[in-house]
Amino acid sequence: MIECWLSFNNKEEVLQLPVTPFFTVNGTQLNQVVNLYNLGEINLPGQRGLKTLTIESFLPANQYNFLKTNEIDDPFSLCNMIERWKGSRRPIRVIFTETNINLAMLIENFNYGIKDGTRDVYFTLELKEFIFIKARKIAQLPAKKQKKTWTVKYGDTLSQIALKALGDSKKWKQIYSLNKTLIGNNPHTLKHIKGKVLRLE
Repeated sequence: MIECWLSFNNKEEVLQLPVTPFFTVNGTQLNQVVNLYNLGEINLPGQRGLKTLTIESFLPANQYNFLKTNEIDDPFSLCNMIERWKGSRRPIRVIFTETNINLAMLIENFNYGIKDGTRDVYFTLELKEFIFIKARKIAQLPAKKQKKTWTVKYGDTLSQIALKALGDSKKWKQIYSLNKTLIGNNPHTLKHIKGKVLRLE
């Protein structure tokens, strides 16, 4: 026999509907009709639309021999639970056993009320399919390594530049080697290249 199960927050709360409901599933295809010159209207196939599901049944306040469960809860406490699910803005999972219906869905509408003196609560639950979207990781391009440079100022020496820019005054020889043509044969003075740019690496 077909059973209907509703669950919230990965089965944190589960409700088996005590009365097998009537249900209707609607699935749309987002086709597009366009009007082409000399051809008239043509129908272009589109992507699948979201499924909708309408469930109609009642929550019993009394024990009946056709119920799916022997545990009878207060119908209005169950209504409050469904209302809370709806207000959470999170999907619930709807499963009809012995069918292909096993869907994550958002509650669109929940209407309920009493029709007779039994205190049974009749309801209509309208739902729309929810699609989980996985965030894609955006590949990050490696940052381009910036070539370090130094603009020579009055009073600069290669050892001072090496210490300030490279953290090691002993690397002055490296700087000199990279800029020997500009500096000349005397690495101990930079007065003659004030304002010039030195390569550091």
